[in-house]
Amino acid sequence: MNITCPHCNTTLEIDGVEPGTTIQCLACSKSFAVQENAAPKVKIAVAQAQDFGGKYCRSCGAKIPPNAAVCLSCGCNVNQGFYSYCETCGTKRVNPNAVVCMNCGSKFQSSMGSSNFSEWLTPFLLCLFLGYFGGHLFYTKETKSAIIRLLIGIFGVILSPVFIGIPLALTASIWHLIDFIRLACGTYKTSDGRLISYK
Repeated sequence: MNITCPHCNTTLEIDGVEPGTTIQCLACSKSFAVQENAAPKVKIAVAQAQDFGGKYCRSCGAKIPPNAAVCLSCGCNVNQGFYSYCETCGTKRVNPNAVVCMNCGSKFQSSMGSSNFSEWLTPFLLCLFLGYFGGHLFYTKETKSAIIRLLIGIFGVILSPVFIGIPLALTASIWHLIDFIRLACGTYKTSDGRLISYK
């Protein structure tokens, strides 16, 4: 019998447990009562993925044909990049450090959370030449930080002859330098936990 923990959503395979029995989750160590409708989510999710004969894009969660190389919804290579969504059931990945999907139990590939050299090079060059204005942040889809950085950079340049422009320009420069060092060292992480590295 498959039972889903209500605290951490981990699917447990336990036999001989009656409804109403209190058990302890092996993943989070919290106790909960077994419900009568403790049907596994995994079977529903896998069935949905098999209905259309394909899988889900790991970047945007859209349905894609099984042999597609590029997602038609977001344009990303379906075999590269960070797992934002499960390829089997299309569930959004909440914890960037999770090694399996908490909905269907599918294992994320070893490339999860990291990118290859070509995916690292573009944000690195954008940071090198346009990092003062947050160019690399727009590329990595960190929109809020990118807009803040852009405004600080623009006002820092415009108001540089005035005293108030000096702190703004200094803030943008330090922020730019920190991001550049992190990208150069391969330790830069986006706001959603994605590691951008050449390693």
